[in-house]
Amino acid sequence: MEQQGGVEIWKNSLVAMRTSLASSYDMSTSVEEQRRFLNAWEGKGLEYIVFSDYRRNDGKRRLSDILEVIDDAIERIDRCDIKAASKLYLETLDEVALFSNWAKILERTVERSGS
Repeated sequence: MEQQGGVEIWKNSLVAMRTSLASSYDMSTSVEEQRRFLNAWEGKGLEYIVFSDYRRNDGKRRLSDILEVIDDAIERIDRCDIKAASKLYLETLDEVALFSNWAKILERTVERSGS
């Protein structure tokens, strides 16, 4: 029984992480789009178009990749014993952190290059 409780906690943690990542991405994208749109409206450049295109296409695809890793772990964790479930949970956290760091690096690179 105790083992099942641990697995449920890990699953709930992964679900919460998934929800948080998706919500944070959508909110930060909306806020930044609005800021850049107002700048473009005032004639301060067309960075709104570049930003929106990237975030709605490449950025969203990267987010989908991260969410897919989490979804896969949530699905697989029930089929594991407690030791394997623990390892899967920690590996998923590592993968999500790595994906997130790469996404931030790519976003900064795109932002600096202007394309």
